[in-house]
Amino acid sequence: MKLLLVGSYLAPDIPGGAEQSAENLRTILEAAGHSIATLRWRPATAFTLGTQIAPDTTPGLTHDDWAARTWRPGEPIAVLGRLAKAEFYIMEFLTRASARDVREYIERHGIDLIIINSFRGLGYDLIDKLGRAGVPVICILHDFALACMNKGMARKGVLCTRPCPACSLVTVLNRRSLARIGKLALVAPSRYVLDKVAGALQLANATRHHIPNPNSYTFIRRVRDHGNPLVLGYIGRLEVDKGVAGLLDHADRLHAACGLRLIIAGAGSLSDAVAAFAAERPWVDYRGQVPADQVHEVYNAIDVLTIPSLWPENFPGVAVHAMGSGLPCIGFDIGGLPEVIDHGQTGFVVPFGDFGALHDRVVELDRNRRLLADMSRASLDASARYDPAPLAERWVELVASMA
Repeated sequence: MKLLLVGSYLAPDIPGGAEQSAENLRTILEAAGHSIATLRWRPATAFTLGTQIAPDTTPGLTHDDWAARTWRPGEPIAVLGRLAKAEFYIMEFLTRASARDVREYIERHGIDLIIINSFRGLGYDLIDKLGRAGVPVICILHDFALACMNKGMARKGVLCTRPCPACSLVTVLNRRSLARIGKLALVAPSRYVLDKVAGALQLANATRHHIPNPNSYTFIRRVRDHGNPLVLGYIGRLEVDKGVAGLLDHADRLHAACGLRLIIAGAGSLSDAVAAFAAERPWVDYRGQVPADQVHEVYNAIDVLTIPSLWPENFPGVAVHAMGSGLPCIGFDIGGLPEVIDHGQTGFVVPFGDFGALHDRVVELDRNRRLLADMSRASLDASARYDPAPLAERWVELVASMA
């Protein structure tokens, strides 16, 4: 089949885990005999309320790689100020795509199936136009974007208890667009996100599929059965919603309690703050953004990984990478993380936002090295459930069923 992969970013632009998963999926489907065309966001050169769909002339791409150009005050992945963020969201509602352009694109490439990986920056109207194209669609739920404007169902570390008016409008718009599709599948790597988004959309025409991301990682597999001092780690984006500030607030207490070392790898709006924090503490090692082909060395240097996100993470790849490296993980009991961490076996899940409880679990593992070693062995064993080969086969079977 000829497949169309739609994303805000697609390879060679891979700013995060969702984009890496999209590239892995592309490789899997091409190996299964499918051909792939792409449609990605690119910035318009001037303000416009329209979406221009045309070949992407970026060096290294092919005639099957096209761009949907829209104007936004910043990139979809950027952390924007209040005014720019408001402008961005308004443009997501106002930007319009040409139904004729979308139809001609689908016909020109002979598209049999559309896979929407992400769409921020492309606008809600493009989903509607793709839904009217008359071909089956798979929506990958890497977050809550189809039912939540900021994608996280949380704001500044506080979980949303009910949809705000803007998110209610987003849900209605997407429900109307997706309800027109004759054959629709919603796929998520965590049951939590799948149930939340599918429950909000209430689409009678959609099938639901829970498939963890079939990503491959480079592991240095070893048991954490010795080492002094304990090395605590954080790997990921350095943003407030990732709980980085809370981790730093408790780091001094942890060091005082058990003399641990802290390794932080990643980049983001808090990079300067993390660098300044590390500069004043010789026991903190800030490594910045580590290339993907070297990050396994960071996992190897850590004894326990923290995932203190202040929103419902979907399926953190860092947890799977840690598990295959023999690293116990500690995170909050929200989102898909409790589906990955077996509490008391491969790590701990603690009450959402409770950094004091996270502190206590780290100290427990420092003082009970037998438990640390047991959790490390259990993590190595449990990593088999995320073997990418059978997960890839499930994706191949799903795509074949959409024909």
